Amino acid sequence: MKRLLLIALLVVFACEDKEEPRDCAGVAGGTATVDNCDDCVGGNTGEVACTQDCVDVWGGNATIDSCDVCDDNIYNDCIQDCAGEWGGESFDCGGGCDENIQIFGECYNIELTTHIEFHDGRQGSILPEISNLVNLQRLIIHSNQLSGEIPSEIGNLVNLTHLELNNNNLSGEIPVEIFNPTNLEIVSVSNNQLSGEITSELIEAVKNLSFIGFRLWLSDNQLSGVIPEEMCDLQDNVIWYLINNSFCPPYPSCFEEWDIGEQNTTNCD
Repeated sequence: MKRLLLIALLVVFACEDKEEPRDCAGVAGGTATVDNCDDCVGGNTGEVACTQDCVDVWGGNATIDSCDVCDDNIYNDCIQDCAGEWGGESFDCGGGCDENIQIFGECYNIELTTHIEFHDGRQGSILPEISNLVNLQRLIIHSNQLSGEIPSEIGNLVNLTHLELNNNNLSGEIPVEIFNPTNLEIVSVSNNQLSGEITSELIEAVKNLSFIGFRLWLSDNQLSGVIPEEMCDLQDNVIWYLINNSFCPPYPSCFEEWDIGEQNTTNCD
């Protein structure tokens, strides 16, 4: 009987001395475990197990961007183009959306461009899109090989003060709209292949200019017809250069011989 009692006591003491196993956080009987990144998670740690990224790295940072490219470089994620296409290529010449335009083989910012000037024998034409350069003040592109007609859209450049297109191969008539910018100081289209007449509409447009001493260079073209007498009304405010055209007499009474210079009168009546 005594022997059985001793055995029972030994069993009780053995059970009291045996401790519950501890989890990775040191909690006896806890449920925290070590994940695939060798971090202790779960239980009362407040941490969650790491996962695999898109290249199967446990705890990695690689993600799939909107173009289905998987990597961990946040600086090469694709973006939407101007048409809303992820990874598309619909951008303007400067990489923006309707912020820049390409003319004369160069890229110009629509808001910031105030001055365009080159004299390097460049070929091509003057595109109507130049009117998008809303703050352009000086368009000085003489002494090149530009051809085609002068676009009337130049008249939309309300801040323009200098328009110098001389010494090119421009043809067609002079659009009266180019005199719309009221702060013009000079328009030079001499030494081209321009044709047509000096119309009453052109003279009226010049009358609306505010700059006293406005210079209009029309010399060395193929302009023809009779020079209107109304030009004398502008004599005090406008300096005209008309030589080497095909204007027919009689010439305005206010003009001196040197104002007219040589004219090709072959086709005059």
